[in-house]
Amino acid sequence: PVRGSEAGRELHGLRVLVLEGDPTGRGVERFLRSLSMRVTTVESERAALEQLEEATGGPQPYDLVLMRYSVPTLDGFDLAKRIDRSPERSGTRVMMVASEGQIGDGARCK
Repeated sequence: PVRGSEAGRELHGLRVLVLEGDPTGRGVERFLRSLSMRVTTVESERAALEQLEEATGGPQPYDLVLMRYSVPTLDGFDLAKRIDRSPERSGTRVMMVASEGQIGDGARCK
């Protein structure tokens, strides 16, 4: 169990942007909220970039972006590069999840 543990305290209040285009995949959002994370869910890459832009430089930037490897209009790695390009978002981590992959994907994550 994470709740009440040291890990749970570190996750409490973390601001997370979830890019999830499939409404049936919203279980992740509920799980993150159960860990007392502050979650915003968007359905498109454009909406994700807009949310990040609005939060950049503000009092509450996003700590984490959680998205699938295969997002509707961009390769997940391309979107991660666009997110990472901004020095103002240097504290924002990107986590991609995938059910499939290709040789060399691990190296692209670095």
